[in-house]
Amino acid sequence: MDPTPPQTPGSVPPGTASSGSSSANIKDKPFPRPPVSKWFFKSFSSFGSEKIKDHDLPSWKPFTLRLPYLISLILLTLFFLISIELLLRKSQRDGYLTFARGDGLNGWQIFVSQYMGTVASVIFAILLSLSDLDAKRLEPWFELSKPNGATAKNSILLCYPFDFLAFVPFKAAKRGHWSVFHIGTATVLVFWFIAPLQSSLVATVQQQVITPTKFMTTHGLKKVSTFGLEITSFMNVAYSISWLNSTAPLYSTKSEAVLPFEPISGLESGSGAEAETWTSNSTAYYTEIDCRPAERIVIREPGRYAKLEVDDSERFLYDRRTNCSFRHPGFSRMYEPTPENPWRQWDAQFVGYNSGANSAYYLNTAYCQIEGPKQSLFLVIFAYQKDYNATPLVNAVFCESAYRSSAIEVVVDAQTKLAKNVTYIGTSKALHSDQFNATIFETVVSGGGISTSNGGPFNSAPLHTAWTQEITKLLINSEWVYDTNVLGYLFAIDSSLEKYLEFSFLTSTIDKAYRLLFVTYATSKLMGPEMNTVDGRVSVTTEAVVVPEIFARILEGLLGAVTVLLVSFVISSMRRTSGLVCDPASLAGTMALVASEPKLLEKFETLDGTSTISQLHQAVDDDSLKFKLDSRAGNYQLSIISDPGSGLSLPSSTFQPQENEQEKNFELGAAAGTVFILLLGSLLAFISYLFYYHSTHDGKLEIYTHATSSLQA
Repeated sequence: MDPTPPQTPGSVPPGTASSGSSSANIKDKPFPRPPVSKWFFKSFSSFGSEKIKDHDLPSWKPFTLRLPYLISLILLTLFFLISIELLLRKSQRDGYLTFARGDGLNGWQIFVSQYMGTVASVIFAILLSLSDLDAKRLEPWFELSKPNGATAKNSILLCYPFDFLAFVPFKAAKRGHWSVFHIGTATVLVFWFIAPLQSSLVATVQQQVITPTKFMTTHGLKKVSTFGLEITSFMNVAYSISWLNSTAPLYSTKSEAVLPFEPISGLESGSGAEAETWTSNSTAYYTEIDCRPAERIVIREPGRYAKLEVDDSERFLYDRRTNCSFRHPGFSRMYEPTPENPWRQWDAQFVGYNSGANSAYYLNTAYCQIEGPKQSLFLVIFAYQKDYNATPLVNAVFCESAYRSSAIEVVVDAQTKLAKNVTYIGTSKALHSDQFNATIFETVVSGGGISTSNGGPFNSAPLHTAWTQEITKLLINSEWVYDTNVLGYLFAIDSSLEKYLEFSFLTSTIDKAYRLLFVTYATSKLMGPEMNTVDGRVSVTTEAVVVPEIFARILEGLLGAVTVLLVSFVISSMRRTSGLVCDPASLAGTMALVASEPKLLEKFETLDGTSTISQLHQAVDDDSLKFKLDSRAGNYQLSIISDPGSGLSLPSSTFQPQENEQEKNFELGAAAGTVFILLLGSLLAFISYLFYYHSTHDGKLEIYTHATSSLQA
């Protein structure tokens, strides 16, 4: 068969494109609506579309611009905002969101605290970007569907999807495209601020986590009524604490003896936490010392002539409160100094009330007329005499000890069981004689007790340290250890003998030494098994997840702004029509809207793929020209109209494309690139400086040091 000869084209009607244009053979008939292959997608795409009665235009919108999807975005934003506030309040109330139980956070805790927020923010950003992209690409169609049409620069020349993300809100606001402004600003806030900042919403810190717990006291106070062979062993413990710097008894301090306790169940000491403490209600036992200066009096021997010189045996130290006297000359002249045995300028004595196997002196004599038992009374003497004939300086005090108990709250280290803090929470009560036998304790302290040696360090003078040797050489009664065991504990606190001539220093030192002796006695001799339930709590310094308030407030503010922008976008977009019957995403769909409009095609007849943006604008960007979607007997197409009075003539210009002419965006230009490179260089220099400063200043910033100093001041 012979090939069909080519047809000679006829004349081109006026107002149509020239020969060879894409519209040369288009007939004047309605362009059919593109079919939808499946009923499901047809019904889905038609949801939210409606006819506009005033000019009979359809209003197809993608699902991402319809009310259900947009309401979901708003609700999701509010959910994030409320969740952040609830997390912040829990963190502030409890001190943490979650914490490590053991060596560190487990895998689930790490995922939730470090990655869950990132996953949620990325998903939210993707969902929002879908609406943002559809709003930007359909903005020209919304403008074209206006009753009076729109100019080219506000419709067919728009390219929001390809503009720099940060510039879109400014361009949209300038043109009055408020829907794009609202959704574009929300997208910038989510991508550039919310998504990066959410990683700082939770922080991992070393935090003290407190858990309420039931405890059980394991011991109670028992009464010791008799002397035993090991009754003085507590003084060995006191000696170790005072002279050898040993730790205080478990659960106790050097001033209070505390009943020990253990968690009832569910906890084990040494659970692996770096710092775990137990805080519990318990009972503390302690002693209080009340001292007053001794008076110097003379008691003449019966039958001795009053005018005779007062003998040293007639000089006494007197306590007016108890009417108790103790014979003491003021300074014991045990020998006359010689070159071989020089004068010792210091003398010290501790005199208890009861006598014992090792007591050289005691108060319980005919001169100490006390009404009722006063076993807790004792006398401490410190004297200084420069030489044999000088007048001595004497500091003598009578003291009484009271033994008390009080309810306390004690904090102990779970690993070592050493007390870290004691807080009195109740009224102190005196220990009665049926609870505590003070006679045994006072007798042992004053040098009495059993005559059998137990091999302790106070069996003789503690000469194993240079410190005690020096003190022994200074004292005139070199055997002071046998006279007064307590003096050794006084000198362990402070060995400056000159200070002991001051009343306040002497009494405070006596109080410290006596408290230590009682604590070691109570913890080693008076504690017996006894179970009682008490309230308490476990404090663990461990790795915890918290919410910093500053980042939470910033994110809440940003999410609130996004919510307002989305609501504004919904209000503005729901009132607009697109004039579309289907998605114009394909080239075929776009061509179908212009195929039947010769006047519109004529504007593009001189342009091709090498034309520049400026040429395109010169061809169609005329304020007297407006474009709109119109309906003609069911044929929906893009048409070109003119302003009233501008005439029907639509002149066109002919442009010759210039080779290698390109349109460049600002964000892709040399200026923007230079600014970006300089910014990256500045950040790199700043990070390098921080690294150098961290290496040379032990990781401490100068501003932090100044702030800390100001707070301490």
